[in-house]
Amino acid sequence: MLHGQVLLAQGILSCVFLIAAALLAERMVPFAGIFTTVMDLFYYYIGMETSLFVFLLIATVYAYANDKIGWLPLLCTLTLLTRFEGGVLIPVVAWLLWKQHRIPAVSTFCLPLY
Repeated sequence: MLHGQVLLAQGILSCVFLIAAALLAERMVPFAGIFTTVMDLFYYYIGMETSLFVFLLIATVYAYANDKIGWLPLLCTLTLLTRFEGGVLIPVVAWLLWKQHRIPAVSTFCLPLY
């Protein structure tokens, strides 16, 4: 679609995920979207995966906070695949779910394992 303009595609996707992360953070806590955007603007020049990583972190926290535990295996897997340090989130979420006896259904692990 962009006729080989890789840098343009990177910029567009980075902006899309930055806006999505800001809107999701704003939905969770007032003014969090503004702080997320300001923080993420410093990382804009590092690459597209930074905005995606911030979005996936916020989406994982949002899914946990709103009892959408069926999405957690997929979100944690995508976060890990985006950046390796996203794997630190997996034991934390697993421990919180185990502590509260809210284990996701086995079928929700099928897509991440695929």
